[in-house]
Amino acid sequence: MNRSELSKRTLAQLLKLASAAKVSGTSRMTRGELIDALSRKRPEPVKARTPAKAKKRLIEARSAAKRPAPPKRAPRKAAAPPPVQPAPAPSAPPVPAPQPPAPGPVYVERGPDLPNQYGAGCLVAMVRDPHWVFLYWDLSGGVCDQIAKQYGAEIFHRASWVLRIYPAGGEPRDVAVVPEARNWYVSLADGVTYVFELGLNSPEHGFIRILRSNEVATPRYGISEVVDEEWRTLEEDYLKMLEMAGLLGGPSSQITSAVGAKKPPFQFLIPGSSAISSRRK
Repeated sequence: MNRSELSKRTLAQLLKLASAAKVSGTSRMTRGELIDALSRKRPEPVKARTPAKAKKRLIEARSAAKRPAPPKRAPRKAAAPPPVQPAPAPSAPPVPAPQPPAPGPVYVERGPDLPNQYGAGCLVAMVRDPHWVFLYWDLSGGVCDQIAKQYGAEIFHRASWVLRIYPAGGEPRDVAVVPEARNWYVSLADGVTYVFELGLNSPEHGFIRILRSNEVATPRYGISEVVDEEWRTLEEDYLKMLEMAGLLGGPSSQITSAVGAKKPPFQFLIPGSSAISSRRK
């Protein structure tokens, strides 16, 4: 600060500037002397204030500069690329497993076929249930030849084949049948005995019998009405078995009297065994 600027200041301001400029003996100086002393004093450079953050960074930088530098690491070598695997050679298609041979036709020995006719000339009836009877016939064996000799061969064309049913105690009735079928089912009543005849129904000669069946009886349909009310006692059966086995020493008259008396309990002693007793309930 020059002299002209100092002369504009008051005494108090000059004292303050002298104190800041470290001028000694200012208490005994006059205003002019203060101006002369201050004008001779060279101004010291004013240090700029450093902000707090900048000051902190400066301290850190100075402390980092004092630290020893870390050893330099060797640069990493680049990893070698994985070896390239050669592409697999195309494999041959899988060979299918051999298939077992297809099974051939199975042959089963069943013997000779059953004949359609046995040369017996028969009519057989069999009961199936209370309301149905099954019949089969065999017209071989010369039975038709005998009819042809007696009535002529044209009788088989003029007459019709029928199955005549004879119920026990009833009127016969006819059922038309086909002789080539060789079997037939007939619906009948239950609980009746029957006989059947296979023959021809001719307008001139009436019914001509060729075959006659066995006798069959259809069972009753429903629960039986017969009620058995006779019951045999255990004592009678037991005494009879002992008598047949010869284990009773007394005569048969004693056994009969004992059975007739029926005085329970019956007690018997079999040789070699303990007493056996039974009570009638």
